Amino acid sequence: MYSTDAPSDRRARWASVDLSQSSPRYLVGTVAAVYMLATTKWGSYIGAAPVFITDLLVLTAVWRICTIRKYPLRPAYIRLTPVQVILLLSLPAWATIRLIASESYKFNTFRDFAPYLYAGLGLIAAVSMARSDRQQRDRTAHLIWVALLVHLSWVSLAVVAPNLPDMLPSISSGVRLFQPREDIDSAILGVTTCVAIYRWARTRRLIYFVVGGISLIDVMLISSRAGLIATVLCGLIIVWIIRKNASESIVIALAALLTPVVAILSFDTLLKLPAVSRLVSTFWPALASPTREGYASAQGTTEARQNAWSAVVAYTAEKWDRSVFGTGFGSDFMRDSGAARLLLGPLAADSGVRSPHNYFIGTYARLGFVGLAIIVALVVVALVVIFLKRREILSEELGVLASAVVIAVIPTAAFGVTLESPFGAIPFFWSVGILIGYLRINSSDQTAILDQDDHSPKGAT
Repeated sequence: MYSTDAPSDRRARWASVDLSQSSPRYLVGTVAAVYMLATTKWGSYIGAAPVFITDLLVLTAVWRICTIRKYPLRPAYIRLTPVQVILLLSLPAWATIRLIASESYKFNTFRDFAPYLYAGLGLIAAVSMARSDRQQRDRTAHLIWVALLVHLSWVSLAVVAPNLPDMLPSISSGVRLFQPREDIDSAILGVTTCVAIYRWARTRRLIYFVVGGISLIDVMLISSRAGLIATVLCGLIIVWIIRKNASESIVIALAALLTPVVAILSFDTLLKLPAVSRLVSTFWPALASPTREGYASAQGTTEARQNAWSAVVAYTAEKWDRSVFGTGFGSDFMRDSGAARLLLGPLAADSGVRSPHNYFIGTYARLGFVGLAIIVALVVVALVVIFLKRREILSEELGVLASAVVIAVIPTAAFGVTLESPFGAIPFFWSVGILIGYLRINSSDQTAILDQDDHSPKGAT
């Protein structure tokens, strides 16, 4: 219910409230996002099937947003608009409708459904964001930064000592502690690079520059084309940050870093890096030698995926109801369309593959044009918010974090299986909610953010 108090009464009530006792320390849902960003794939397997620790953290966020004592309303407080609520609820709502319409309720039915339910975390994040103050957002950003450092630490160990995970205990289904997953781990390293450069540009502390450099080196050494693309896209935010914080010291520092890199790393040397080699072999095969390691693998994987995607799209489009509403949950469209064999060859029968390694095509097959339109709308709105609210976003570390996560996950979702899994879906949809929440931060809070940023010294955090 909207408050009927007069504006003067609301302002007086607001002035008398101790916010530190009435508001959560972090934005709701932060713990789930932090856990997934810190551990990615192996962390999502901790638990006892069918309930894992990630599910418990998401349920805790739902309980928290529903039962927490109401935040006091700021004088200029505005709730999410009905359109924003509908947009954020559309994907889990439509997925639930398709679940109810399922022909059977087996394990695979709920396995296919669960990732779409994680999209509801976006609404939780947006509601919490709209009610937040600057201190909450700063504390949330710092906690996520710690998670990124934890992730960087164990991924760097796995890169330096590839056999390390084999010596560590198995968690579940053959997944071991510190076992990396190349696509999502590279994408998160791209986020770490972006945030590290942001912190360095704001504080001029060398340690952040070093962290960004280590993250970038790890990305180059990991054999993931999608992860490298994600890092390059995060580089657009870095350029944006540098423009905003442009100064002679930053230009000199970047020149000192990049000049020897460009001089030493010739194109041929770059092609020896796994991620670069696979990316060039995929998009510019004429520039890569067919005898180079990874060339045949990159070409074969690309062709297999394209054939599988075509098979899924053709199968889904055969019938109008399947095209509009999708095949639903529990159905094995990968097997029925022949895409599984095209993607994995003779191993298809025993693989149990449920995704065509493209979230958007998979969503089209599961939820039809309706579901595809919803996820495309969410992505487009998030990207538009990044552009329209760029000044506010660059003034807060949380905004940079959320923007980088969204931009980094998109290419991995288009070339792999990330949004179909909690380690991709939870950070992504939570970040989408954070960005949409920026639209509803009250105007006085935004003015304070920008004034503080404009008048603070560059060394302030």
